[in-house]
Amino acid sequence: NGYINVQFVRDPSSNAIYMSPLSYGVAPFSVDLGARREPLILDAPTLIKPGQTLHMTVHTPGSAQVVVFAVDEGILQVAGYKLGDPLDFFFHKRMLQVSTAQILDLILPAFDKLMGMSTPGGDENALRSQQLNPFRRKHEKPVAYWSGITTVNGSHTFDYIVPDSFNGALRVMAMAVTPQRIGIAQRQTTVRGDFVLSPNAPLAVAPGDTFTVSMGVANNLTGVGTAPLPISVSLAPTPALAALSPLTQTLRLAPGHAGTLQFQLRANAVLGSADLRFTARYGDKQAQRGTTLSVRPPLPLQSDVSFGRLAA
Repeated sequence: NGYINVQFVRDPSSNAIYMSPLSYGVAPFSVDLGARREPLILDAPTLIKPGQTLHMTVHTPGSAQVVVFAVDEGILQVAGYKLGDPLDFFFHKRMLQVSTAQILDLILPAFDKLMGMSTPGGDENALRSQQLNPFRRKHEKPVAYWSGITTVNGSHTFDYIVPDSFNGALRVMAMAVTPQRIGIAQRQTTVRGDFVLSPNAPLAVAPGDTFTVSMGVANNLTGVGTAPLPISVSLAPTPALAALSPLTQTLRLAPGHAGTLQFQLRANAVLGSADLRFTARYGDKQAQRGTTLSVRPPLPLQSDVSFGRLAA
């Protein structure tokens, strides 16, 4: 936007001596941004299953720098994030004044830089590294995809494999930039499996421990009636774990209902991350879900120091 400032000065030789010697007025005006908008088209499926590949296709009328990102709607709701329009930012209505401020002194350095400042010296890194946990378990990462800046001339498809642990909504967003124009677009994709699997396992166990892993199963099948269906749930553990109960169990669930199964396991003397892979099946419909736990020693790291004296 802009402002038009008009000033009227009375002619010194005018006979209208009672007229104000100076009159002025300010009126705002807006600029049509249509010529600055890039006609960007974003295509994404409305429904996919966990573990499938999400295909996101963008179409541009010419060469443009494009970025595509897809994020779990739950994360966006917590952050209160909305896709902003860069044109609204650069051409938003401004007051008829200029203010200057800076917040550079409030920006924290990168976390690894802070940790680097506290790194001990004097050849103590070897001792410090012994305190790290060598039996880490794998965690489920947040569902978020970032394509990076890509040059697109016409059409381009970005692929993202949705984790099999995710069921929910993904917001797919795209932005295209040329030297003269900017465009944005967004779509929503629902990720819903035939079955929703919710495993519950301990975070860590010691060799020889026996424990129970529960599995929640929700039946999302449609078009199969309302009668309970026999859903087979199988577990495939790694060699670090031994099964004490059947690895395949059956649960009868009607569509729209949920139930729970339990598997008994024992930890073997194989330290490290142990994977559990669950598969639910009914006919040709299936869903998979994995989880991990850590097999750790029953005692923490100990250092033994012996002292003695030699007599001459």
